[in-house]
Amino acid sequence: MPEVEYESELKAASRLLEGGHGIAASAAYKELVNKGSGWAALQLGYMFENGKGVTISAKDAEAWYKTSKELGCAHGWFYLARLYENTHQQELAFSEMERAATDGFLPAVNRLGLYYERGVGCTPNHERAKHYREFAAAQGHLYAKRWQSVQLIRQGTILSFSKGIALYVMQSWRILKLGMRCPADLRVQI
Repeated sequence: MPEVEYESELKAASRLLEGGHGIAASAAYKELVNKGSGWAALQLGYMFENGKGVTISAKDAEAWYKTSKELGCAHGWFYLARLYENTHQQELAFSEMERAATDGFLPAVNRLGLYYERGVGCTPNHERAKHYREFAAAQGHLYAKRWQSVQLIRQGTILSFSKGIALYVMQSWRILKLGMRCPADLRVQI
C-alpha cells in the first residue's frame, strides 16, 4: 500500500506518467524517493523495466527495486524477483521471492510455490510447492485457488474432475472480474 504521507504526491506523479509526461513523472518520483518513499522507488523500477516514459533499462529497474525494498516497500522484493526471473537470473529470483514470501507478501507466497513446482532457482520440491500454494489459497489469493482446482482435475475421478472444472471456471471469472475492477488487489497479482 502506498505510504499515506506521500499519497497526494504519488497520485500527482502517477497522473503525470499517465498523461505522457514521463520525464516529469520520473523527476517527481525521484523527489519522493529522496523524502523516503519506497513506493516511489518501486514506480521508478516499474517505469525502467517496462519503458513507461523512460528508456527500458534492466540495470536501472534493478537499482530502483533495490532502493524500494531498502526503504521498506515489501513490493520491492517481489518485483526485483520478477525482474531477475525475466532476465533469466533464476537463483537471484528465487532468493528475492523467498524473502518477499517470508515477509508475508501474498503474491510472493503463491509465486514461491510456483518456483518450487517448476524448479526456478531451486530443486523442484512438490511438497513445498503445495505448502506455499495452499497457504496462499487459504489467504484468498485467486491464482492459488485456481491452482487448487487444477489439482482436483488432475486427480482423474469423475467427481474431482467435475468439481475441478467448476472451481476453475469460477476462479477464472473472479480473477477477471477483480482484475478489471481493482488490478492492484494483491489477490490477483501473480
